[in-house]
Amino acid sequence: MVLVIFAGTITSLIFTAKSPAMIFAVTTLVLLITGVLDITQVMSSLSNKGLIVLVLLLLVSIAVDKSGLIKSLGRKLVSDNYGKSMFNVLGLSFFSSALLNNTA
Repeated sequence: MVLVIFAGTITSLIFTAKSPAMIFAVTTLVLLITGVLDITQVMSSLSNKGLIVLVLLLLVSIAVDKSGLIKSLGRKLVSDNYGKSMFNVLGLSFFSSALLNNTA
């Protein structure tokens, strides 16, 4: 099984226009799904734990963007009245910043 995945990875690197990062990410995912790799092995092999958090946050932001939550929130916050729109957007920014950026 591992030999087939390895051959597929090398073939993809040679014959496709996909980025190597994408190919290796898919290969890692396939190895995780098939049970060849354990999630702890993958996480321990990564050198920077901060990078893991950053990648996970990017994945969450992509999911939120794809869900349409941002568009519906924008429709509710922004109106024809400039002052009201500014108050809504800045008010949400102030409160969410106060809650989410608690670095103490």
